[in-house]
Amino acid sequence: MRIIAVDVAKVVAGASVQVRVGSGKYYGLSLQPDGTNAVDAIVYDNATTESGDIDAARALAVVSENYQFAHPIPFTNGLRVNVTGTGGVAYVYWTRTGKVE
Repeated sequence: MRIIAVDVAKVVAGASVQVRVGSGKYYGLSLQPDGTNAVDAIVYDNATTESGDIDAARALAVVSENYQFAHPIPFTNGLRVNVTGTGGVAYVYWTRTGKVE
């Protein structure tokens, strides 16, 4: 079994955050709503603007959801995450290119 050490970024609902500038691999995300309000997330291959999406909107009602890929999705320009909703968070799993796995 191969174990991969990934970086984790926490993005609160209502924020659009630049997680990484430059290339890397996107492994997935975990959506954690507050128990009342829904949380949506879109992940972009872009460091500064919300364009070039690599993961479509993930929506849920009031339960936690995890989205992880068997094969990570590469990104080249950067990693930006937009989380909409109220009171929840998204945890984004990624590595930078060249990181030893």
